[in-house]
Amino acid sequence: PTVRGYRFYVDHLMKKSKLRSREEQYIADNMRSIGKDIEELLHGTLKIISTLTKYAVIAVAPVVYHSAIKVVQMVLLNVQQSMVVLMTNTGLSKDIVLDIPKGIDLSQDDLNRVSNLLTNHLQGKTLDAMNQALVKKIVRELPAYKDLIEETLDTIRLQLQQSTQTHMFTAGLTNVLKQPEFRESEHVQLLLQVLEQEKELAKLLQEYAEDEEVCIRIGSENERNELKDFSIMVTSYGTEDSASGNVAIVGPTRMLYDRSEAVLNRVVNALTQSLRHE
Repeated sequence: PTVRGYRFYVDHLMKKSKLRSREEQYIADNMRSIGKDIEELLHGTLKIISTLTKYAVIAVAPVVYHSAIKVVQMVLLNVQQSMVVLMTNTGLSKDIVLDIPKGIDLSQDDLNRVSNLLTNHLQGKTLDAMNQALVKKIVRELPAYKDLIEETLDTIRLQLQQSTQTHMFTAGLTNVLKQPEFRESEHVQLLLQVLEQEKELAKLLQEYAEDEEVCIRIGSENERNELKDFSIMVTSYGTEDSASGNVAIVGPTRMLYDRSEAVLNRVVNALTQSLRHE
């Protein structure tokens, strides 16, 4: 079939596909075993989708320029180190080991006081709001912990800055090699070239996902020439109060569109539920 033929099928003939009960169970069991960190969730989600569809899968993590802090919790590890647990509304969860400034003798009760203070002041705040005026305001409430507070805030700011970069995850790329039409290395090389351009690809997937709930681009409908031999199926994930990311299936133009859409919807819904319960 031609691209026009596949498009007619997708738009007018394709029916909703239902997953088998054992596939539903496979998804549920594997989602329960995945950690709650956004990177672990995405790696696990992609593995599930690629296993069930036998296609390549791409995920773009939320770009958290507008990510808001939910919780800051500090845990005493030893006399020289503490752990800062940072959680945001985008599902970002980071455990950061922090050196305790020299000359400070801290107990867990001390860290709890600092944790509560930081959470009270930072909850709902974005990276842009973490300015020097806010730092001074926080320090004024617990001046005895000035060095610890400033170092902790610097660490939090650094973690959020790193999270504003585009992060892309892939799974099942070897599945592409198993497709008869992609056994020539040229096709795979073109796909790999696109994957290396993370910012451009992330922007493209976001534009696709804005068009409809599940966007399907078939062969030459793709804006990038390197993707003209592939079909892409992309959707968004995220919660109402968080930044969103995208998950896409990449396969041949003859991909099983109905089944792929069923798998994508089911697993991405489970991903969104996991983020909502963070």
